[in-house]
Amino acid sequence: MTNQPLIEKALRYQENAHFVIDEMMQDSMNLNDYLIHPSKILYQPNNSNNGVQAVFSPIDDEYHTFDMSRNALSQFSTKHLIPGAYLSDLAWDKESPWKKNLAAIIMNKHSSNQEKKKILLRSVDNEIRGYLSNTYERYSSIEVFKDFIHIAQEHNAIISNAYYNGINSYVEALVIDPVVILGEEWLYGVQFRNSDFGGAALDMKLMLIKLVCTNGMTRNSLLRKIHRTSEINSLGIQLSQETLYLNTMAKKSLIKDFSNHIFNKDNILKEANILEQVGRINIEPTEVIKKLPALGATKHDIEDVKALLMANAVHTGVRNGGGVIRVANAVSYLANTVDEADRIADYKDMSGKLINIYAESLTFN
Repeated sequence: MTNQPLIEKALRYQENAHFVIDEMMQDSMNLNDYLIHPSKILYQPNNSNNGVQAVFSPIDDEYHTFDMSRNALSQFSTKHLIPGAYLSDLAWDKESPWKKNLAAIIMNKHSSNQEKKKILLRSVDNEIRGYLSNTYERYSSIEVFKDFIHIAQEHNAIISNAYYNGINSYVEALVIDPVVILGEEWLYGVQFRNSDFGGAALDMKLMLIKLVCTNGMTRNSLLRKIHRTSEINSLGIQLSQETLYLNTMAKKSLIKDFSNHIFNKDNILKEANILEQVGRINIEPTEVIKKLPALGATKHDIEDVKALLMANAVHTGVRNGGGVIRVANAVSYLANTVDEADRIADYKDMSGKLINIYAESLTFN
């Protein structure tokens, strides 16, 4: 196999991916949904830890206590038009107990005066991870993930990485058959993202990883979809298992169709050709760098990109091609310099978005 050591490096997170997927499966098995009116929930400070707790009676007339996750608290803030940073600072302040009390008071006041519509609470292990609209679409996320993995393997792709922080998740699959772009070998892949708790939309993104440096970029959001369906009956009628099953089957069918298209050899060559053409655009890197702030780059990021271009080291992958591909590779190389999974994904997305900007200006026969 070509460049076996570099391919093994590109697959260095493969073993960890299996542990992550197992964790996702475990949480999926322990996920519970509660459709409840906001006024029926009592919020109180978490005296044994930071944050706020929600107390309510799910279905058995017995009251249960749940910790509110940061994600759920943020969603509460958004729904009730409360400044999110302010409420979060109150709830998780470690020095002043009165701030947690104030956070609970604010939440109770807003909930008791809320409109009549119920909200959907999603919990795992006595933690509320999602505070969602009653229009939120529910289905078995892990079953959809499993289908994606199966289809990827049918196309000779290997699960190379996975990420899950309890709210958002993604799985990456690479086709271990390098394509040549600008005289260098790249691996093609797909990143499949989702969240059971409203943290991210169901989505699939193309990936390209440069073997010499394993810099990766995620491109072309293909399945951007908000998890919404028709409103759940305001009387609190529970969705039947058949409805949840049909929702899941619809998602699985959608993922199957998209996956078969994305992993098709013709599509792989098409994407490689796009990157090849973008890589040949004659433009100064300084002009390309001007696009980065709008894509989320910080001043520190931009200085790092300039330094990488100036050093022009082989292992960073910034030597070959025109200004666009060099800057994009410098941005994606930054993902190799951080440990936070969210930040790694941000750099890959930023690199891919930069490519997309210039790809849109190309004309293909």
